[in-house]
Amino acid sequence: MVKTRFAPSPTGGLHIGSVRTVLFNWLYARHCGGEFVLRIEDTDRERSKVEYVDEIYETLRWLGLNWDGEPVFQLARIARHQEVALDLLKAGKAYKCYCTAQELDEARQLAIKEGRTPRYERKCRDLDGSEGGSKSYTVRLKTPMTGRTEFDDLIQGHCSVENEHLDDMILLRSDGTPTYMLAVVVDDHDMEITHVIRASEHLNNTYRQKQIYEACGWEIPNFAHVSLIHGEDGAKLSKRHGATSLDEYKSQGFLPEAILNYLVRLGWSKGDEEIMSMADCVRDFEISDVRSSAAQFSLPKLLNVNSIYMRKLDNAVLVEKLKDFGGAELFDEAGWERILEGMDELKSRTRTLEELLKMSHIYGQNGGYFEKIEKTNFVEDLIADLNPGQKYTPDQVNELLNRHITAHGTTLKEVAPHLRLALTKEKVAPSIFELISVLGAKITKERLTGAIS
Repeated sequence: MVKTRFAPSPTGGLHIGSVRTVLFNWLYARHCGGEFVLRIEDTDRERSKVEYVDEIYETLRWLGLNWDGEPVFQLARIARHQEVALDLLKAGKAYKCYCTAQELDEARQLAIKEGRTPRYERKCRDLDGSEGGSKSYTVRLKTPMTGRTEFDDLIQGHCSVENEHLDDMILLRSDGTPTYMLAVVVDDHDMEITHVIRASEHLNNTYRQKQIYEACGWEIPNFAHVSLIHGEDGAKLSKRHGATSLDEYKSQGFLPEAILNYLVRLGWSKGDEEIMSMADCVRDFEISDVRSSAAQFSLPKLLNVNSIYMRKLDNAVLVEKLKDFGGAELFDEAGWERILEGMDELKSRTRTLEELLKMSHIYGQNGGYFEKIEKTNFVEDLIADLNPGQKYTPDQVNELLNRHITAHGTTLKEVAPHLRLALTKEKVAPSIFELISVLGAKITKERLTGAIS
């Protein structure tokens, strides 16, 4: 059975690259009818925070990327990691290294000075383990000194490195805590992970981790290294390209379905289809179809996808999303009814919930939208002609305005911008016919009166 995992460190919120990685893991597991599990790699005690763990849970639930079983915490498994390292030590596949941090740094500086690649020179490799006495030590893996370490990656293809370029990595630090390399391998083995799908920046780690698998005599999982995400300038995605944290996109009013749809297309897509449901993606997703080249992130494209999803939503559902987004206390019941009535045009002119909520204020109860208006005679006649007791359709507003336009010898193009500014204080808003129809005659009269008084 296929089993994938997502293993974030709780040292901050999830960023776009992490979300794409967890999405690919989730999709592949669901496509194969397997399991997708969550492991919290919290061994960095100084930087790991409980609030970040909660944030990871909340983000995955918001995205709808449910995991199977209870989350596993790496910190709780330290005894198991130590057990494996000591077993390797007893089997002669690892050894005690007594070199101090100062000695290692001096050797490193000398290698740099002599133009050599800094790596541990295996000074303690052939000691019998008794020379150190009571000195503190680390535990290092006895890695092959000749030959190659290689594997077939499901995305990157055949990967290979000469063993002479890899040194004897540390498995246990001098205080007995396991290193990342050891902990990841032990956890993936014990959790029976069949497919390790992660960012390509871990590719070099995989060579080293494969050596640990081989030393332990364990079956090696399938590896798939997903390319990095670049900005439109071709550089690795960073803050200078805009928001990278998923929380920032959530706070700007992007929909989870739109984010997933956009991210799944960064490296994998079904033909030329722009919009794909998660059900369709689960049905068709194959990790071997993910491209090995770097994906390019484009905020305008994400905004476009989000706007498509907003327009697809039922208007009543979109109103509820606006309330959850922070608008619940901004409008009274009548205001929400006007927003619902005018939602078709509102959502056609906005791309995020943030933009939609901002534009929805034009239908709120607050009377502070008046802006001094020109064409005073035209507006006075229009105010006098509006019947507060009548519900005007957009077509009826069109007829009413055209009658006054003809009487005053002007044009809609000339008066509409003035009316829109006076009623909304916005240059971009629904059509003037829709606007007056939804606001109603009473509010329209009040706002226009305020604009000329």
